[in-house]
Amino acid sequence: MDRYSPDYNSKPLHTQAFGNAWVETYGYRGATGATDKIYLGVIPAGVVVTGVRLITDATAAGVKVDLGFEPYDASDGPLADPDAWLAGADIAAAGIVDSKAHPIVFKRAVKLVATISGAAITGTPQLTAVVSGQMVGVA
Repeated sequence: MDRYSPDYNSKPLHTQAFGNAWVETYGYRGATGATDKIYLGVIPAGVVVTGVRLITDATAAGVKVDLGFEPYDASDGPLADPDAWLAGADIAAAGIVDSKAHPIVFKRAVKLVATISGAAITGTPQLTAVVSGQMVGVA
């Protein structure tokens, strides 16, 4: 089942006087099924993502997560990469997992997606993705 963060697609886009550094936090709190997708939010077009950090509360034994993206508009691209930043990261215990992925430039908006595997998340743990990068424009 697809689940959506309460603030999915409601992040403001700051540019000009604020410079081109870009950092956004995306979160979800709640239980999931063992194969659910969590749509955390939207990364806007014109961003190069240089770092991704996932901060989690304890979820449940055996819970793993992939963290990647899907196109906001499937007909517009880019191709989905469900584990662009994390693949099978163990989030059973509370902790922080940093991506080791190279920077990715997005010329189109994409959905930030966490895909759960291994076991269901029980209770109401918090998952927070901190995504950082630069606003580089879409030209």
